[in-house]
Amino acid sequence: MENAEDLQTLIKAARSGNVQSVKQALEFGIDVDALSSDHWTALMAASEKGHTDVVELLLANKASVDMQRPNGDTALNIACYFGQVGAVRALLASGAAIELADKQGYTALMSASEKGHTDVVELLLANKASFDAQVPDGATALYIACEHGQVGAVRALLASGAAIELADDEGNTALMATSEKGHTDVVELLLANKASFGAQVPDGATALYIACFYGRVGVVRALLKAGAAIELATDQGFTALMSASEEGHTDVVEVLLANKASVDTQRPNGATALYIACFYGRVGVVRALLKAGAAIELATDQGFTALMSASEEGHTDVVEVLLANKASVDTQLPDGTTALNIACEHGQVGAVRALLKAGAAIELAKDRGYTALMIASQEGNTDVVELLVEKARQTAQDSIKSFLSQRTGDMTEAKATQPNRWDATWGEAATRDRIGDHTAARYRHFRRYIDEHDEAVDASLFAELVSVEELRRELQPYEDAGAFLRLALTGDLVEKLQHLNGVLDSAFAGGRVDLPEQLRSWQRQLEQERNQRTEMYGVLLQHEERREEALPVEREDQLELLTMLKAGFESYAKDFKLKEHPLTGAEEQLVSAAYELLASRSGIVIPPLPVWFWASTDASDESN
Repeated sequence: MENAEDLQTLIKAARSGNVQSVKQALEFGIDVDALSSDHWTALMAASEKGHTDVVELLLANKASVDMQRPNGDTALNIACYFGQVGAVRALLASGAAIELADKQGYTALMSASEKGHTDVVELLLANKASFDAQVPDGATALYIACEHGQVGAVRALLASGAAIELADDEGNTALMATSEKGHTDVVELLLANKASFGAQVPDGATALYIACFYGRVGVVRALLKAGAAIELATDQGFTALMSASEEGHTDVVEVLLANKASVDTQRPNGATALYIACFYGRVGVVRALLKAGAAIELATDQGFTALMSASEEGHTDVVEVLLANKASVDTQLPDGTTALNIACEHGQVGAVRALLKAGAAIELAKDRGYTALMIASQEGNTDVVELLVEKARQTAQDSIKSFLSQRTGDMTEAKATQPNRWDATWGEAATRDRIGDHTAARYRHFRRYIDEHDEAVDASLFAELVSVEELRRELQPYEDAGAFLRLALTGDLVEKLQHLNGVLDSAFAGGRVDLPEQLRSWQRQLEQERNQRTEMYGVLLQHEERREEALPVEREDQLELLTMLKAGFESYAKDFKLKEHPLTGAEEQLVSAAYELLASRSGIVIPPLPVWFWASTDASDESN
């Protein structure tokens, strides 16, 4: 048995190419086929390093040419893998088994093909190596060379007649293998040799689909140029465009679109390339597809749009691109769900912020009444909840400011210079007919509270504000009417003041507004104002000069005033019992006296009024 040190000397000398040392070791009697601790023979070591003279010396000394390592490698396989053409030639000349494969089924030809040693491949082929032998998974030397982009080896194998369509056990051809890896030169060589670009694996994928999935833009161009079917889909309905879109290969998507790929093709579930790109957050692809005219609202069979898809996954940049391209922000699923609801449910705060900025309806609820805020709260998405609450508060403030600005503008536009007791700047002076001053003071107090505490305004208080301002607007015509017309409208004015005070009471209570003592007993104050007003009109009717100045001169105006006096009397007189809050006895006498005075002066006789007239006439009708 050889000394381990002597054996190591032989293998070391063979690996280093020291012919003299190898000879001495052999003369010393060391077994030419002795194995090192890692199962290498001297022949394998010399073959790996390409020391042809040592290989020939060992072979001349009867070295076993086909001895195998535990993994099945022979000296020939090793020499082929490392491209040592001289050693290969020597081994073949000594009768090395050219088809002896390793434990994985790799032959010498496959090893040389994988590494692209074209001269070795050609030598093996010249020595009748089987070019269509297959490893257990079905790969051939050609498949392996194509997978590794070894164009020289591919050319040699094709020249020897290698089967170009022989597929592995999953149905992948050599063209598919090299397309996946992006070896454009190999793809072009295979196509030039009539490789079938329409072949499909069992799931329907083609070489083009595979190249698109892996983003191999050069390969995609070569396949399209050769006529590859751009719309050929997998059995799941995925097209090449969808494949590239899913993986975010923008350059490939652009090439496909330039070659007329259908941008809006749908899978069986309705998903398009745009929907898929949005779901995976491929913002570059999304831009390219939109630029090509992709239908932004085309939904899946469950109603999901591209915007909903991106919102669910939290791809804020995609959401923003879609919104910039006019995606409908409030589209709803059959159950009422919106993109905002979806983003809130999944805690996608960036998407929520973008949707709110674009005007998403924050109160738009699902069919079971769940709003975005409820959904985010239920899911425990605190950051989203905080964002929604702040947005709701800001929206309320903006609505209040807009609402008040519009109402103030409407009420002051006609007479910009006329002092208005409803304005915040109004002092404590009484108005001409001395009715409603207390109500106006209560209103101004409410407005000041709203202006100073806008952060406390919730939906309920805002609703009260809307009602208050609508009633306030209805009262504006009384401010501008003449003395006798205001008298005719007494009942209507009192009714509206009572209504406004009731709403103000509700607003003060709901908003917990601190109300000064002098602004609380409005019923008593209104009664006092009515009595004072009655006295004022009594003086007016007795004062001939002032009375004549206040009465209309034109017959048309006289007819209108008489009609309003008659309607005001018949609507609010106690005897008619048409209204809940009728005129006082003194007010009835004033209206009646004014009517008789004007009727006698004008000579106009007013016939009985139809019910529809005196039941509906108010200051708003008069102003119109």
